[in-house]
Amino acid sequence: RLLHAGTESPGLGQQHALDVGHPINATGTLPDFLPMPAFSLQERDPDWVARAPVTVRRTVELAAPPADVFALLADLPGWSRWFGTMKRVRIDGAAPGVGALRTVWVAGTRVQERFLVWEPGERMTFARTSSSVPGLTSMVEDWALYPDPTAGGTRLEITIGVAPARLLRHLPKLVHWAAARSTRGAAGIASMFPDPP
Repeated sequence: RLLHAGTESPGLGQQHALDVGHPINATGTLPDFLPMPAFSLQERDPDWVARAPVTVRRTVELAAPPADVFALLADLPGWSRWFGTMKRVRIDGAAPGVGALRTVWVAGTRVQERFLVWEPGERMTFARTSSSVPGLTSMVEDWALYPDPTAGGTRLEITIGVAPARLLRHLPKLVHWAAARSTRGAAGIASMFPDPP
């Protein structure tokens, strides 16, 4: 029997596992030794985000300069401290920089991402290479940092490009909603840079 990831059960909190009798580890995910499906996604170039069939945009104002914000983003394993729905991060090979691979457990799924752009203090872009959940053929996220000279902070603009698979191509509003929902944890970065008193 499959429990819907992210559903609330009275007194139990968030469910993040298949109900097949397997133990759940301390991070709320299934242990690595248990098999999970992996659906490959087509990798796209960084500029594809602007041409993607479905696009999600987020803007977060941060009370820190771009160099500090990028330093936090460059700490790839540290994303689970502030990205609301990210439970765990595993680095798969060399990191950080262009070509770095990481696997993240986010919003009830496991995805692998490859970094395509790494411009310190300015921008990072990464593409999903695989997911434990089907439904997408491509997904690219672009995180751009812009200085705010008046406040001394940073405007973080996140653009997510998504290409849905087969039947979902006819449901772009649903795909937009799902992509926005799965990435809403990005707003948690603001908690790492509280406004000065």
